[in-house]
Amino acid sequence: MLNVLRRRWILAILATIVIVLVVALIGYFWPVKSTPTPAPSATTPGATLSPLDTTPLVTGTATAGTGGTGVGPGGMPTGFPRTLDGAASTAAACAMWVYEPTVDTAEGRTALADACATPEHRARRLFSFETGARIHKLYGPDVRDQSGRGAYAVTSTGDDRATVFLWTPVFYPGTTSLGIDYSVWGVTTFSMVWTTQGWKIDQPSQQALDLYVESPVPADPWGNPSAADKAARLRDPGRWVVRTKDTALSPDDFVNAPWKEFANATR
Repeated sequence: MLNVLRRRWILAILATIVIVLVVALIGYFWPVKSTPTPAPSATTPGATLSPLDTTPLVTGTATAGTGGTGVGPGGMPTGFPRTLDGAASTAAACAMWVYEPTVDTAEGRTALADACATPEHRARRLFSFETGARIHKLYGPDVRDQSGRGAYAVTSTGDDRATVFLWTPVFYPGTTSLGIDYSVWGVTTFSMVWTTQGWKIDQPSQQALDLYVESPVPADPWGNPSAADKAARLRDPGRWVVRTKDTALSPDDFVNAPWKEFANATR
């Protein structure tokens, strides 16, 4: 009996390592995330970060996986307004559909890449959807992005341009090879641009490709964190690790971002 339990734990640990490696691979081909060899922190030694703000997150108008005036591939919501929260809603929808059944066919992945990205960014976006399909093959078709459990922040970066931070989990249910419910939390940064077809994920800057971020984890990673718990963790500089080759971003950029809960936040 002990040998059986030991084997199960070893398998769970190995599966977890695979998940982390796959998530890191996805991150590299998403608008912003990891670099194979993180450089020293861009934060100036001795710099004073902002005091911790524990005020619960407010609820924004951006939605996670719902809303919009149109319907895209696989039922993905589209047609969000020409506002900052419209950009955040688009980013959330494209992130969530990486793990929807639509990615399990070549036609579906192609359609999603066309719907989500500018021509310059289409190839990288297509790779993200292909990686989602690989995760379904590894862990089963029920793996999902559950953005509604997380939070978002969005800022304007110029005329019809925005940067969106998504802090969300990918959920691996007990029906996967892990045998237990498991949530992998992370942050992704999207560069968004307004086009004649609405908001699109744009080609990331070079700084983005040199960025490595470790984000906070809720008190209960498997539950639905409250607005207060989200605020306490997202605004705590001690819970962020940011390494980049230049001064493009620091923990302060995430700590002081205008974090909000989604309008349809999971409770």
